[in-house]
Amino acid sequence: MLYFQAVTDEDLPADKFDKEFNEHLNINELNNVLDYEDYSDKIEKWVENFHSKLIPYYLKNWNKSKDKNFRDKLCRDFNYWLRDVIDKVKKKVKNTSKADAMVDKITQRAKLIFRDDLVYKCPLDIRGTEEERYIKKELDNYCENRDSFENKLTSYDHTMCEKYKNYISYAKNKFIHFFSYRSIENIDYLKINENCNFDKRCGIFPQIQCDSNKNKVIKEVLSSENELCVSSIKYFPPAPLQEGDQESTESSRSLKKILSVSTPVAGAIAFSVVLFKLAPVGSLLNRGKSNLNPLKDDFDQPETQDFLNSQDFLGTNPENSMYQIAYHTT
Repeated sequence: MLYFQAVTDEDLPADKFDKEFNEHLNINELNNVLDYEDYSDKIEKWVENFHSKLIPYYLKNWNKSKDKNFRDKLCRDFNYWLRDVIDKVKKKVKNTSKADAMVDKITQRAKLIFRDDLVYKCPLDIRGTEEERYIKKELDNYCENRDSFENKLTSYDHTMCEKYKNYISYAKNKFIHFFSYRSIENIDYLKINENCNFDKRCGIFPQIQCDSNKNKVIKEVLSSENELCVSSIKYFPPAPLQEGDQESTESSRSLKKILSVSTPVAGAIAFSVVLFKLAPVGSLLNRGKSNLNPLKDDFDQPETQDFLNSQDFLGTNPENSMYQIAYHTT
C-alpha cells in the first residue's frame, strides 16, 4: 500500500511541534549521550540549558492561540517531554545523587508554571509508565493531526483528501500492530477527551473516500462496539524464542521503534513491513538475512487481527516477546 500523496510535517501539526520542541530544547543532544559511560558533567550543562529555555518556550507557544483545545494539547505535550527528559537523565547519570539533583532542578523549575491554579491551567502530570505515556502521546498526536485534516477539508481539496485518507490508514495500521503485541491494562488512561479515545473502537479511524466528481469527502464512521477493525497490512505471526535469546528489558524503547515513523519530505511512503524479534544486535545478525525478508511466502497470509478485541489490549495476553515493525519510506 502506498501513500500516493506524500504527507509531510507541514500536514501533521503534532509531528511538526514535536520536531520543533526537540530542536529548540536540544533533546537530541541528550539522546546522543551514551548510556554506558558517565557523562554527568556534560549532562549537567545540558540540564542548565534546558532549565533556562523551558518556561520561555512554553509561554511562546501558549500565546500562539487562545483556543482551549490547543492549550490543553500543549500542556499534555510539555508534560510528556518533561517526563521523557527526567527518565533519560536518571538513566544516563550514573551517580544517583547527581541524577536526583538534576531531576529535582528540572521538576522545581517546571512547577513554577505547570500548576492548575495559574492562568495557564496546566498542572504538572508525569504519571504513568513509559509505555502508557508513549501510546497515549501517539493517540493524542493522531487526534490532533486528524482534526487538522478535517479543518482543512471544510472546503474540498482532492490532494488534501488523499493525504487524509492515507494518513488515517497508516495510523490505524500502526495502532493495530501495537495492540497485537503489547497490552495496556489501564484503558481509561488512554481516554484523552470525548473525541480522542478508544471507547468506540474503530470509530476513531473513519473510512475516507475522496470524490473528485462531487467535490466532497465521503466519511463513514464505524461506531459499533462489535465492529471488527482489521489491518490492511499483513505480517508474520510471532516466532518462538530461540535458545540464547533474551526477553526484552527495553520494551519501552522498542515500543518507540514500533510506533515511530519519519514522514517524508517528498516521495511516497511505502508500507513495507518487517517483523523481527528484539534481541541483541549480534544475535540478530547471526540469524541470517531470511529473518528480515519481507517477501517470504507467509508474508501474504490472511490478516485476521481484530483491533481492540485482542487479548493483548485487554491485558490478559501471556508474556510475549517484543517485535519491531520497520516502516520503510521511499
